[in-house]
Amino acid sequence: MRNEPRNFAYIVVFGTIWGLVEIGLGSLLHALNIPLKGSILTALTAGVALTGRIFAPQRGSLLQMGLIAAFLKIFSFGGSIALPLLGIMEEALILEGTLIVGGITLPAYIAAGGLAVLWTPVHFLFVNGILITGKFSLYYDLLLRMLSGITGLGRERAVLLFLLFALFLFLVGALAGVLAWHLGRDVKRSALP
Repeated sequence: MRNEPRNFAYIVVFGTIWGLVEIGLGSLLHALNIPLKGSILTALTAGVALTGRIFAPQRGSLLQMGLIAAFLKIFSFGGSIALPLLGIMEEALILEGTLIVGGITLPAYIAAGGLAVLWTPVHFLFVNGILITGKFSLYYDLLLRMLSGITGLGRERAVLLFLLFALFLFLVGALAGVLAWHLGRDVKRSALP
């Protein structure tokens, strides 16, 4: 992954913004105990990274931005560091992989943002429910209770709850992808020679 100086500068800038959003907003959302904080944070950071990909269009640039963001996350205070680092790199891999398959197109940006945000509850269930506690059913039940409370649907409709939740998360991420696509292209077209 050889970078031209300008592309490398964009990778550093957008990777740094990604990292600062992870540290600043991530800490705030965690402190306020906001529901779906991981999904909110992923939508914002995916938007930052995908915007950066417009400026640094070569393959691997999203992985490099993710590495910079993960490196900066090491210096944040409190809580576990390893798990957010894993989440950042998972997000970078999903974004990069989707754009490798779909190219630098609006549909690929929609899919990349949607898949990245859709991955957040999977990460939550896997990391907390399997790696840390070994109590997958506890975290599954917690997620099911939350969804049931939000929608008013009974827990017996778990499949419907999870499908609605998945659709909602995908649409939030898709919106981040659309915004990144248009913002990145508009700024690049109007501000750069």
